Amino acid sequence: MTSSVRGAYAAAGVALAAVAKSDVSRSTAPLLAQSGGSPSAGGRIAGVDAARGIAMILVCLSHVRIYFVHSAPALYDALTAFTRLGTPSFLLLSGFVAAHVLGSAQKSARAALVDRALFLLLIGHVLIGLGDLYTTGLIEWLFGRVVVTDAIGVCLLVAVLLRERSARTLFMVGVTAML
Repeated sequence: MTSSVRGAYAAAGVALAAVAKSDVSRSTAPLLAQSGGSPSAGGRIAGVDAARGIAMILVCLSHVRIYFVHSAPALYDALTAFTRLGTPSFLLLSGFVAAHVLGSAQKSARAALVDRALFLLLIGHVLIGLGDLYTTGLIEWLFGRVVVTDAIGVCLLVAVLLRERSARTLFMVGVTAML
């Protein structure tokens, strides 16, 4: 794993853990009250769910745009400009949701995040890379490539593991991982 990939994992994981450490329910209560958004009976926040849905659509469009690079360059350029914030927005909102879940006192919430992380690392890693299997050896295919779902899965695990750590510890873990 290259140092830039390690650095990306470390920075994202420490940032997510730091966000998760904050009292999200208290800090977001005024925002939710002003926007009219409140957690439903199932604990979901409609505004956040809607924003994540829009971000998902933008991410899908950003993946489809590559098919227009030669056939419709103007459409390709428009989709590139329009979808540029899809992935960062989705990851930011996912971090908010993870922090909200970790902010709850329920151990089942933490278990759900670990379950989601393991799904991304095990199943997501394999399914996303099926197209590359014929071009690489099995060991290289399993362990020699990193996809975005791997980074998200690692960050979820780091957030759960570092939930109760001090800011100094989070800083030291981040600095160490960056080296």
